[in-house]
Amino acid sequence: MVVNGVRFGKRSSTESSARKSIERQARKWLVRMDGDEPLADWERKALQEWMSRSAFHAGELTRLARLWNRGNVMTELLGGLESQRRERKDTSKRAQKKAISTSWTRATLMTASAILSSVVLVYCGLLLWSS
Repeated sequence: MVVNGVRFGKRSSTESSARKSIERQARKWLVRMDGDEPLADWERKALQEWMSRSAFHAGELTRLARLWNRGNVMTELLGGLESQRRERKDTSKRAQKKAISTSWTRATLMTASAILSSVVLVYCGLLLWSS
């Protein structure tokens, strides 16, 4: 059965192998795009060509990017909490209680971010290992 261009049901081994290959390529593109160096012109062209090969190519990269960005949101939240803590100069008891609460929240978010990152890394590792 095909719904919105996505095929459901049992896949052939060739189809499964092709899917795994695209998933692996999408992970490599995502890691490259998230690197410190911007994509060179030839890399941007290669990425555009790769994404235009099929809806699955573009869709898989988009899916992974969304997952990756969810982890980045946690990091951004932690940075915002840290800057709020630095700006606070009030030493009253109320401010001290709030600082304790913020520290606890920050620790919780850091733990959640670490767990999410670990899950993503394990997932990517399992996909690489299984292929």
